Amino acid sequence: MAFPGRASWLAAVEKVENGVATLLQALPRGQRRRLQVRLPAIVTVDAAAAAARQSAFGPAQRGEIEAESAAVEWDEAQPEWNVTPARKRPKRLKIVKAASARDRFKAAAAKAEGGSGQVLTDVTPEQGAEAIFKLLKDEGVLR
Repeated sequence: MAFPGRASWLAAVEKVENGVATLLQALPRGQRRRLQVRLPAIVTVDAAAAAARQSAFGPAQRGEIEAESAAVEWDEAQPEWNVTPARKRPKRLKIVKAASARDRFKAAAAKAEGGSGQVLTDVTPEQGAEAIFKLLKDEGVLR
């Protein structure tokens, strides 16, 4: 499968020949997919990739950045934009910080901790909705 000049979440560069790079893409739950990308390409590296070897840092430090001039165009529509500050998003109820697929599976399969939950049986829909509303307010999802 050939992609035009971009790839995300790379785990490895397998080979580069004839202007085409063969890459290994990291997917969720530890899966991998082989991609072919035409060069030049913009790629991003995933945390699943191996750390760079010590010999890679010398050439990287000897690189040069050249500035090129470009024409500046004024955006005439910008004064009409409506710019407002971003609003605070509600916090998530459960945050799982896991580095590997095994850790994510263990977190998903684990029983809920705390035991502060409440089972509602034989309640009216209004009482159930009220209990859910109270929980969401207590968790900070609603104000």
